[in-house]
Amino acid sequence: MVLKGLFSRFNVPVLKRALDAASLRQTTIASNLANIETPHYRRKKVVFESAMRKALNSEALSGFVTNPRHIRIGGEGVNNVQPKVIEDKSRNNVSGVNNVDVDQEMAGLAKNQLYYAFSAKLIAIQFNRIKEAINERAR
Repeated sequence: MVLKGLFSRFNVPVLKRALDAASLRQTTIASNLANIETPHYRRKKVVFESAMRKALNSEALSGFVTNPRHIRIGGEGVNNVQPKVIEDKSRNNVSGVNNVDVDQEMAGLAKNQLYYAFSAKLIAIQFNRIKEAINERAR
């Protein structure tokens, strides 16, 4: 089936998770900036990319399951990878109040905006391919 390849595990599901991670990272950075003067606040960060990379690598080596009762061989898969917010335990007291560095957060914000825009563009390309496949089939 043509659409199966278009919705493969390396396309839409991975990009959706990337957009979810970028959205969560945006909220987390905004929270860090809002708490820049809060005493003893600990900077938070989002971890996602390394877990997704690990899931993609383990899926490449996984067995094919034909029955839900079969034992799964390999990794958990990209659908189970979720972005997570973790607390930065470093004692680096940059601001004199907590471990939030405004320059680091602003750089992270700019990087995250580019990451989100790039991921959104890639998912739009995937959906355009699907649309083209449907339109070609209708002719």
